[in-house]
Amino acid sequence: LSIMAWMKWLIDRFLKVPSYPWRKGAIVSLLGLMTVIAFHVRILEGIGSYLVEGNDQGPCDIAYILGGGRSSRVDEAYSLWKIGYVKRFLVPKSPGIADVDGVKLLPEHEIVRQMLLKLGVPEELIEVLGEEASSTKAEARVLANYLQVRPEPTVLVITSEYHHRRCRLLFEKALGKEAIRVRFPSSHRFDLRWFKNPELRSKYALELVKLPAAWIAWWLPW
Repeated sequence: LSIMAWMKWLIDRFLKVPSYPWRKGAIVSLLGLMTVIAFHVRILEGIGSYLVEGNDQGPCDIAYILGGGRSSRVDEAYSLWKIGYVKRFLVPKSPGIADVDGVKLLPEHEIVRQMLLKLGVPEELIEVLGEEASSTKAEARVLANYLQVRPEPTVLVITSEYHHRRCRLLFEKALGKEAIRVRFPSSHRFDLRWFKNPELRSKYALELVKLPAAWIAWWLPW
């Protein structure tokens, strides 16, 4: 039987039985669940499109490469520089030097800097900020402080596509009226079927968990 035929059968079978009023709530819940199952692909695609919120409107002065996802973010920033979309790079300073099983690892900002140098970016075009930032919220604050004394530059924030919406909320909160100078590139890497990739599933799910906190942060004073 088709989904619509099942729905009609369920309605006829349960909703017209006055002696069992609880069944009305049960059948409505069941119909809702069936609808979700029937349209789950479209729903998941919509969730992905909601999280990916690029708004690029033209070239910017600076590419601000956020921490995390080093390879993909550096590659995207570099490709934008190669076509003249950005003029130089800004990297937030990551805290400390990691020590894993006695092996000292370079801090993330230094790894990003060296990756850009290896790609052929002149050293004078790479600036590591002096303030440490260990979260997206901190990265937004650090950029706000940087732009406060530099009224000219426009900034293209380079992050992972699924991070766009939450990141933009935090940056707009930190930057206030200066947020108009910050843009997020429309991602050409976004896959509508992200939910078929196990790694992306966990990352998108984590963003959905973190997003309510960003909404709350938008309304509350920092």
